[in-house]
Amino acid sequence: MAADPYTHCPDCGFIAPPESMDYTLPPGHDGIDWDRPVRLTCICCHASHLISAGDVLARDSAMTCHRCGTAAHHPAGAARVQCPGCGLFLLGPSLTQSQRDQLAITEGLAGIALRETWKAAKDRAARREGR
Repeated sequence: MAADPYTHCPDCGFIAPPESMDYTLPPGHDGIDWDRPVRLTCICCHASHLISAGDVLARDSAMTCHRCGTAAHHPAGAARVQCPGCGLFLLGPSLTQSQRDQLAITEGLAGIALRETWKAAKDRAARREGR
């Protein structure tokens, strides 16, 4: 199975692997069928957008996972890097302090928005059940 593609999120501007993807498998069932729509969700801001093969960034840098020691290849400037060994999402090694601060704000706000969405859905379900 092919590794998840790193892209530049048009909403938050960070480079990262996706939180989730919706795509079609090609006839041989290995990789992604780029002739069909590919939708992904940004792991940093949770925005959903369509990508094409041209949006995938080359993995031209590497870092070592501090948990398991596996080399994690990623595009230069990546905000989040996923370790292929243990799955840990690492902080990109070339971020400036300002970029780290902005990433923390972006992820924090996205987490609050996600929690509010979950709470609203829970409240709607409770109203439907008459609670």
